[in-house]
Amino acid sequence: MTAEPRTFELPWPPSVNRYWRSTVVQRRRGGKRVPSIAVLLSEDGRRYRDDVVRRIRYGHRGAISPLSCALAVELVAHPPDRRRRDLDNLCKSVLDALEHANVYRDDAQIDDLRIVRAPVIRNGALLVTVRPLTVIGRTPDAAPPEAATLATESPA
Repeated sequence: MTAEPRTFELPWPPSVNRYWRSTVVQRRRGGKRVPSIAVLLSEDGRRYRDDVVRRIRYGHRGAISPLSCALAVELVAHPPDRRRRDLDNLCKSVLDALEHANVYRDDAQIDDLRIVRAPVIRNGALLVTVRPLTVIGRTPDAAPPEAATLATESPA
């Protein structure tokens, strides 16, 4: 049985620069401690992720079972203002938050990802639709195929 599409209205995420933070940590390499940079989820990132989890659980009256099939995800992005933005910067924070909310098991299941810019609305919002994807040659519940190898020809 194929699952029904799931649609969620989510808040506008923090910018990529506010979602992540970097810090210097000490790691062992060859018996020596050397400084290294670790990139971590920031406080704004955790707050956004937790807000998404709360909204999804509240909207579905509790926990939902995660989808485990190949997926198509569409993000309809209503920016909070008219500033110029790269839509692709929205993806990582939103997709990770949906995974954390148990919408799907792993964002690697997403085989079709679309982002659409919509009119500006106050405070911004995202309308996210997650649906099972039927790929030619496999059923929606089958595991994603291994990465395809591209054949390239050398110039003559």
